[in-house]
Amino acid sequence: MAGIPSIGTELFLVKDGDESADTKIAHLTSAGAIQGTADEIDVTDHDSPNGNKEYMAGAVDYGTFDFAGNVNDPSLVSKLYALLNSKAKRSWYVKYKDGSRNDFDGPLQSFGMDEQTTDGLMTCSGSIRISGTPDYKPAPVSE
Repeated sequence: MAGIPSIGTELFLVKDGDESADTKIAHLTSAGAIQGTADEIDVTDHDSPNGNKEYMAGAVDYGTFDFAGNVNDPSLVSKLYALLNSKAKRSWYVKYKDGSRNDFDGPLQSFGMDEQTTDGLMTCSGSIRISGTPDYKPAPVSE
């Protein structure tokens, strides 16, 4: 198999409080990567072999999950602006075409309407600052 197509990737905001269902961040044109990078801790001392620097891995930072999409529902735009202004850390998940998903927490770090051109669609984009460790769940195996 050549691979799994990325078309069909979906982003959801997990329901909270009096919300009745998870909110699909609809009509995405781009869904970012979830990648971790470990800090480095310098553990070099006077006994380091051959006077060489030595390191160990430190805390892992998963950065931001960036997204962009077409505006089809103005109420979703209002909800995302309100979430940005609330500064609340929320739960999110990305669902992939094969049924796998990646769950993570974090505040909406940026959101806004993109440049509107005379020959284009209304679009928006944003970033979610990943807080903690994402939880990747492989697609269910069919028998």
